[in-house]
Amino acid sequence: MRHVASTRAAVEPARARPLVVRLLVKGAERANGWLRAHSLMRMTPEDRLISLSRAVGWLRRADRMTKYKLELCRTAHLRAICELYEQGAFDGARLAAEDVIDDCRELGFPQCVAAWRAHGERARSLRRVGRLSDAVQEFELVIGAALSTTATSTKWMLSYRLDLALTCRDFGNVERSTEELRALVPDMVTEFGQDSAWMVATVTQLATNVASSGDYATAIDMAASLLPVSTRLRGPLSREALTLRSKIARWTIVDGSGDQGRQAAARALIDFTRAGLSTSAEACELRYDYAESLFDSGEVDYAIAQLSSLREDLASTLWATSSFAES
Repeated sequence: MRHVASTRAAVEPARARPLVVRLLVKGAERANGWLRAHSLMRMTPEDRLISLSRAVGWLRRADRMTKYKLELCRTAHLRAICELYEQGAFDGARLAAEDVIDDCRELGFPQCVAAWRAHGERARSLRRVGRLSDAVQEFELVIGAALSTTATSTKWMLSYRLDLALTCRDFGNVERSTEELRALVPDMVTEFGQDSAWMVATVTQLATNVASSGDYATAIDMAASLLPVSTRLRGPLSREALTLRSKIARWTIVDGSGDQGRQAAARALIDFTRAGLSTSAEACELRYDYAESLFDSGEVDYAIAQLSSLREDLASTLWATSSFAES
């Protein structure tokens, strides 16, 4: 794919904005981070979703009053929708994104930045509720619009391209997913840097596709090549480094090196717990594969204990009603 031009370069150049507006935007970004760390993250999951839903409603009213022309409000609105998605309220995020799309259409600018961003968030939510075909179409719509009209920023467009690749894989089209990821890697390097988290995430997903095709040795080599830099730059207990270690352990188990893989899995699980990430998606999948490997090696009682612990933890996570929890 071709590089996508940044909206801010085409629609609203940063240097052309008054200094006070740029300062307000920066201030809003910092305030958002502080609120997440000191307020939102301390709430119960139920209260968190209620507060986010209310915030989305207030921000939508403010955006309609200003016709989506106030960047400060528009940015906060879209971030609140993203936060709903991050908290697992996928239907809520989808409906909120559709509200933005409807508003922009009614106001007479259905192809503005806010509308295309909302289409992207709608696509992400559709993917998570299993409407994969609809999600692929929506991602293609957003990416196609960006390529022809510079409808959204490079950062967001690259993230939507990554989401499209993952959706194609979920849909069973691993070949297209791999093609999308291979094309995305150089763009991630150009935009964010060789050792950036974005580049590492893209290569990690590419390695996952390689593993799914049965070439576990190559996938392990790909993940292992990323681990030293991730550990040095983001820390040994970072989600990124732990994810890489988890995938290496899981693929090592499947590739026939059971003892070596189980040892690596056990060490990674200890560090997932130390990092407070024992119920993250990657940790849960590792715990399941570790227990399955214990069964295969004859350690049945230990495997049952691992699965019982995992089942209890799943009951308090977004995975509680998933097919993964049922299995």
